[in-house]
Amino acid sequence: MLEQGSEKGSVLFSWKALSFVSHQRGWTWNIVGIVAAALMIFYALYYEQSWIMAVTVAVLAAATFLSLYEKPQELETTIWENGVTFRDEFYSYEQVKSFWFVTHPGHCSLNLDLVGRFSGSVSIHLKDEDLGNVRSILAQYLPEDTKRKESFFESLARQLKL
Repeated sequence: MLEQGSEKGSVLFSWKALSFVSHQRGWTWNIVGIVAAALMIFYALYYEQSWIMAVTVAVLAAATFLSLYEKPQELETTIWENGVTFRDEFYSYEQVKSFWFVTHPGHCSLNLDLVGRFSGSVSIHLKDEDLGNVRSILAQYLPEDTKRKESFFESLARQLKL
C-alpha cells in the first residue's frame, strides 16, 4: 500500500467511508418537525406579525427536510507521510494541532483540530476496525487529545437524528 504522492510522501493507510451517518427517521420524526415548523410560522405571523420571519422559517424548514433525505457519498481518506487527504483536500501535519476520536455504537469518527484561530476541525468517518490502525499511524506525527469529546451541538444533532 505504499503509493507515492508528490509532496504528500507515501501512502500509510487509506479507507473509504460514508460522508455522514444516515439515520432512519419514522413518521413520528417527520410529524414533530412539521408541527414545530408550523408553530414557528404561526408565531411569526400572529404574534410577531413578521412575514420575513415566517418566510425565513419556511425556507429553513424546507431546506432542512430536503437535506435530511440526501444520500451519503462514499469518500476516500488517505493518511500520507506528510498529512491527510479528505474530500480532495490535503491537510499537512503542520496544519493540524491534534486529533481525537468520537465513538458511539455504529459510529466512529476521526477529528482533526486545525491550526488557526477560525479553522475549526475536520470530522472524518471511519469503520470501527480501522480505529487502531489510524490511531497508531497518526500518533507518530500528531498528539492525540484524549480529553476532547464531541461538542454539545454535535451530540444534540446526533440524538435528534439531524
